[in-house]
Amino acid sequence: MLLLAGFSAALSAQSITAGVKAGGQITNYTHTTNSKAALNWHAGGFASLRVAPKWSVKVEALLSTQGIKSENGEYKDQTVYLLFPAMAVYEPMDKLSVEAGFQGSSLLSAKLRFLDEGGSSDRKYKYEGGDWSLVFGAGYEVMDRLTLSMRMNVGISQFHKQAVDSRQQVFQVSAAYAIGRW
Repeated sequence: MLLLAGFSAALSAQSITAGVKAGGQITNYTHTTNSKAALNWHAGGFASLRVAPKWSVKVEALLSTQGIKSENGEYKDQTVYLLFPAMAVYEPMDKLSVEAGFQGSSLLSAKLRFLDEGGSSDRKYKYEGGDWSLVFGAGYEVMDRLTLSMRMNVGISQFHKQAVDSRQQVFQVSAAYAIGRW
């Protein structure tokens, strides 16, 4: 009976927050030559479940453009992914949070865009169907329901079929708005 009462109290202390987020990101690949990082974007939604007074679990679903530019500015290698990060979130003080976890992704498209002459070439066949990353970052609630955050995504699996040990690296800056809290 005591165990049931404790479990019931723990469940009643939980809350769910859901919302939308979007932002910019700098993306790069490891083990490439004649390329540099590119500015891209991401947008999607999130849900967070509070499991203890300072702890929660957060999942997201994000549409993300990633890729690199050639050093000479002739082309941009651009991919579009559906990202699924899952993180543990700790709040060391009011309004400040730190997060860490894993991210899986699914490749939706891959194109080589020719910047000087226009046009593009499909390159999805050169990429794995998705990849895995470690994610870590921090956020600050600047006003009720609005959080600004930054996150680093470090690839831990090869994403390109022909480039050995190729990994994606993404630095994100986001704004998230909590639509509801239950």
